[in-house]
Amino acid sequence: MWNLFDLGIIEPAVGVAQSKAQKKTQADLRAKDLQVKHYLYQANDRVTFEQILDRRTSKSIWDAMKQKYEGNARVKRSMLQKLRRDFEILEMKATESIPEYFGRVLTVANQMRNNGETMTNQIIVEKF
Repeated sequence: MWNLFDLGIIEPAVGVAQSKAQKKTQADLRAKDLQVKHYLYQANDRVTFEQILDRRTSKSIWDAMKQKYEGNARVKRSMLQKLRRDFEILEMKATESIPEYFGRVLTVANQMRNNGETMTNQIIVEKF
């Protein structure tokens, strides 16, 4: 199954004749694109919504959001470096319960995974 984010909507060239089936397919794709745009608009806060409002297709919206939230490689490297350090120095506090410590470790580990680190369960278990 193809993904609208990968393909986007490709408009036919001006002056090119289309069959009824091609016109119907194009209309269906436009309807799906509008539906996806609606979902993307609904899922974002006001600031992001205003930044993506002028985009024509769901693919262009998706690409803009991906670029905004993904960040560049240098930022990712520095973020991973900070998270690795945070993970290494994590220790259970005297007033902290085991579930609280467990939650803190998992939070840092999940952030590391989200930034591209290969974090195995064995490493997490060893931390406990």
